[in-house]
Amino acid sequence: YGTGIYCTKCRYTIASKCVISKNSVRTFYGYNGYGAGIYFLNCFSILIFECKFLKNTQAGFGGGLYAKLSNHLRITHSYFLDNSVTEHGAGIYYYHGKKLSLHETVLINNQAKEYGGAIYCNNITLVEVLNSNFSKNKAIEKGSAMRLWVVKYFASINSNFVRNKKDKTCAILCIAKFYSVEIIYCNFQMNDMSGMDIQNGKILITSRTNFSISKGYYGGGIYTDK
Repeated sequence: YGTGIYCTKCRYTIASKCVISKNSVRTFYGYNGYGAGIYFLNCFSILIFECKFLKNTQAGFGGGLYAKLSNHLRITHSYFLDNSVTEHGAGIYYYHGKKLSLHETVLINNQAKEYGGAIYCNNITLVEVLNSNFSKNKAIEKGSAMRLWVVKYFASINSNFVRNKKDKTCAILCIAKFYSVEIIYCNFQMNDMSGMDIQNGKILITSRTNFSISKGYYGGGIYTDK
């Protein structure tokens, strides 16, 4: 757990202008490791500011960063490059939390063998992505850029999803079991798969968003079900 940084039960945590690179987590007794770069557990408020997560590998979950049971995870002006995992969330893995704010952040060439090439979220109330860039990320199963599972509200504004690589379900952004999804002023371009696979939700709003020069079996721009 947390080869670079391991942090539990901290009320306020700030990582500023740090470089977290080339960390790996060992597998013990057949169990995968968590958070090769940084591991957070039961930390109330987390701020990641102008940090670089580079080439962190061999974790099962959260190659760059793993966070669980946090009230607010804020990531701004940061970079997640060339991280990899054997399961979910090569760049970021966020589990059982309230809010993820991703602002002015770049995620490039992160690779997951299962879900969430750049980001994986599970049981989160709100995920907001603002002015961020996702490029050349890959997941073998679902969500080359992002896999969001049981996320109540998701909003992406003025963000780019470009040249992300093909996965089995042909979706860059894969969202299931949600109440509201808003995609505003975003760009989905030159990807090897469909833009979004959105299932089991209530409200979908897409406005002033570009879907172009991409490939997909179902819904080159958006595929929805239920």
